[in-house]
Amino acid sequence: MARKDIVVVGASAGGMEALQKLVSRLPPDLPAAVFIVWHLSPGAKSMLPHILSKAGPLKAVHPQDGDPIEPGRIYVAPNDHHMLLEKDYIRVARGPKESESRRRPRRACRRSRMRRPSASCASPRNATRSRKG
Repeated sequence: MARKDIVVVGASAGGMEALQKLVSRLPPDLPAAVFIVWHLSPGAKSMLPHILSKAGPLKAVHPQDGDPIEPGRIYVAPNDHHMLLEKDYIRVARGPKESESRRRPRRACRRSRMRRPSASCASPRNATRSRKG
């Protein structure tokens, strides 16, 4: 089974400076994928991938549903969506709100884990924790 090293970071709307500082210190050959969940109002447009791509050596993107997990890439959860990590790819979907937000995919994670034990989730509860799987 192939291993996927990941770093998961969560931040509130006031965490932009901390995210930029973190990304600026990442090595260009980072052997892990970075997943960021950033809390914004549901109607706000997120420019975070553009800002983080300029702040450091790694490219940051809003993933599309089904995108493969690649090391050395930063994935920012699209605003008002759940971002779930499957064994080899990323799921991006709208789902029921949790704590008045779609940015905390805890219930979706539990369902995903029951269905597929190897699934992991990018959520603020797993902030800055490295996980291998």
